[in-house]
Amino acid sequence: MIYSDFETGKVKYAKVHHLWAMGVGAVISGDFFGWQACLAGGFAGACIALGTVTVLYVLLSFCIAELASHNPGAGGPYTFATEVLGKPLGFLTGLAESLNVIVTTAVIAVGISSYMYSFDCTATG
Repeated sequence: MIYSDFETGKVKYAKVHHLWAMGVGAVISGDFFGWQACLAGGFAGACIALGTVTVLYVLLSFCIAELASHNPGAGGPYTFATEVLGKPLGFLTGLAESLNVIVTTAVIAVGISSYMYSFDCTATG
C-alpha cells in the first residue's frame, strides 16, 4: 500500500515496519554471517577482533556525539559533511549513505535467501 504525506505531497513507500524489518535483518544476518567467519579463524582471533571493534565503535560514538552537539539538526552525516567540507563533498557523503542502505538491503536479501536455499536443497535431496 502506498501512503502520501498530505503536507508535502511526497509518496512514502517505506513505513516504520519496513525499516524495522530491514534493521533487524541487517543485525541478525550481519551477526550470524560475521561471527561464523570470525570464529572460523579461532577463538583468540575473534576476541582480539571483538576488542578492536569495541574500541573503534566507542570512539565513533564519541565523534558523532561531538558533531551532534555542535550541529544539532537532522540530516546525520550529510549535514556534518556539508557543514565542514562544503556542498560537493556533502553531496558525495549523502550519496554514500544512500548507497549504504541499498547495498545493505541487497546483502541481507542475498545472505538470508542463500541460507534458506540451503535448507530447501537439503530437504528435497
